[in-house]
Amino acid sequence: MRNPMPTSWHFARPQLAEHHLRAFDLGLISATALHAKRRMGKTEFLTKDLTPKAMERGYVVGYCNLWQEDHDPAEAIAEAITACSAPRHVLAKVREKLKSRVSTLKVSGKIAGMAEGGAELELKEAEKKNASKLRSSFTAFDKSKNRGLLLIDEAQVLADKKHRSLEKALRAMLDTRKDHLKVIFTGLTSR
Repeated sequence: MRNPMPTSWHFARPQLAEHHLRAFDLGLISATALHAKRRMGKTEFLTKDLTPKAMERGYVVGYCNLWQEDHDPAEAIAEAITACSAPRHVLAKVREKLKSRVSTLKVSGKIAGMAEGGAELELKEAEKKNASKLRSSFTAFDKSKNRGLLLIDEAQVLADKKHRSLEKALRAMLDTRKDHLKVIFTGLTSR
């Protein structure tokens, strides 16, 4: 019997993933960039090759694609940093859930034909400024004591003039965390 046709055309690059992680682990670099034309497999490399290997090595991985979020890259980066802050153990995950933005929780029930009730959940107000949210996500990462790997796909979005202050702030926040937060940027090469 012949083998069925492959369902995935992914070209696995485990040696390249290992190369990047080894460079991070040795302290040779804390950030790097991968540049290539569109449709060359940068995103697949990050998500299918690098992420699983990094998780095996104890990294907590956060990923964002700025091309999808080019109107608000700070929000996407903050969410990826927050993912890097995720607790690694079950008990820590439960504790973290209990620290959520829930300020009030009321629960009640209904017994058919006898009694009824409702439920109410009130959320705390979210941060209003993206800069504040970005700082908060980095603070949460610092408190987590995790070894993080931040993957910023389509980072060329940050080169737009309108994101200049975000680029500067991000550089400063990353520079002060080189020992425990590694970064890989991907982007387009010049056309």
